[in-house]
Amino acid sequence: QINIFAHKMDVSGVDGEKPSEVASVGAVDNSQSEQKQQEVDGTTLEAAEVLIKDDDAVVKEDTEVKEDTEVKQQSSSSSSSSENSGTCVCVTGCNGFIAYYIIALLIQRGYTVHGTMRSLKNEAKYAHLKNIPKVKIGQNLKFFEAELTKKGSFDKAMAGCTYCCHVASPLIFGSKDPINQVIKPAKSGVQYVFDAALQAGVKHIVQTSSVSAMYCYPDDEKSKTYNEDSWNHVSTAKKGTYQFSKTIAEKHAWALHKQNKDKIGLSVINPAMVLGPISNSYRLSESVQTIYEMWTGKFPGAPKLYFGCVDVREVAMAHVLAMEKAAIGRFVCR
Repeated sequence: QINIFAHKMDVSGVDGEKPSEVASVGAVDNSQSEQKQQEVDGTTLEAAEVLIKDDDAVVKEDTEVKEDTEVKQQSSSSSSSSENSGTCVCVTGCNGFIAYYIIALLIQRGYTVHGTMRSLKNEAKYAHLKNIPKVKIGQNLKFFEAELTKKGSFDKAMAGCTYCCHVASPLIFGSKDPINQVIKPAKSGVQYVFDAALQAGVKHIVQTSSVSAMYCYPDDEKSKTYNEDSWNHVSTAKKGTYQFSKTIAEKHAWALHKQNKDKIGLSVINPAMVLGPISNSYRLSESVQTIYEMWTGKFPGAPKLYFGCVDVREVAMAHVLAMEKAAIGRFVCR
């Protein structure tokens, strides 16, 4: 029996994989919750500060979001293929590593999927989606172009959908313009997805965040326990750009949810390093690429690194369960 509302969330893996534990909601430690976001590497970078300022205040003040981490069950829905038939789910970044397995589960459970990606021109980037069992392109899986930085970009894909899994997020390591290439798109993407979802009457959004929105490895306190109440106060636009973008994107999502909680629900999945079977030979995910470079000797030196890891199939299942149960809150997957 699958229970997403217990302190330990058991998720059945895809293809008969053994269930595993997903992190519990532990003791609350908000010792840093009143701190302001640090200045970016000692410089002003006002654009980055403005991006996070308002949402930071909303998250701090919203006690109801804090209550939501206890995960209140608003409704339950059947995973029966027949009962899900005709129910549409928008999945952003559909050609990505995690999105592939989310779509596979949704198709298996009888949903219709509207998948978005930046461009449909290069079919090699999404050809692997055609190999999903039971998928019928143009019928139960339809593709749409959508940009995180373009207002109204998600409107067509969201039309007719009951749910949305917002997985897309910019990831450019070593960016020379982190604010415009990573941080702003991460936040604007959340805004435009919410705008489209509210316009379409979507009931619930599941957003892919990261444990990086909770702490910054390796700079945060080593002895502290981090959980669903923790926020990353260390990363900046220049140092830990990806972690910074995940933090402000998630905070913006909670700010939008607070403004529209009577219209739409929000779950946020916070996985650690996501690994698992490769679905797309065209391009490896950044997590898998890191392991590949270690194996092939391309990774520089032999640094003392350690990561929390989670199977991509269990991350996908967490998304689908949170969606079906309309579970409000943050969920660590590790």
